[in-house]
Amino acid sequence: MQRPLAYAQFCSKLLGGLLGSLLIDRLGRKRVLTPCFLLTAIGTWAFVNAATVPGLFTATVLLYASNEILWSTLTTFSCEAFPTDVRTSALGLCVAAGRLSASVSVAIGPPLMAVGPRVPFLLNAAVLVLGGALCLLLPAETSGKSLR
Repeated sequence: MQRPLAYAQFCSKLLGGLLGSLLIDRLGRKRVLTPCFLLTAIGTWAFVNAATVPGLFTATVLLYASNEILWSTLTTFSCEAFPTDVRTSALGLCVAAGRLSASVSVAIGPPLMAVGPRVPFLLNAAVLVLGGALCLLLPAETSGKSLR
């Protein structure tokens, strides 16, 4: 089952990348971000709670496709949201914050797993819901506007 699941993950990321490239220009970055945060949270929750193999595969497709759209949109939005004179520094700070949070998650993962194997995933889903809510506070839409 591990190989077919890995194949589903890969195909879902490919699907998410293609779908994301279509959606972010048609709908706008902000209008794509919040739903993708929420869909990724739902996919995470469904992945953890999947009781059947088809349920696991469905959750995998939802999780990986929506996560791919989320990250490609977030990266695009981050590049476009800052003025030219600070863009590289600001994007560097965004990337550094992401790397730092990834390191922290690796450090706190084992203690959270000791509490329960679902705890890190459910905490991740909660953070994704919070991220989706915070997207509503982002600056103006950058889609279709020339960079400053």
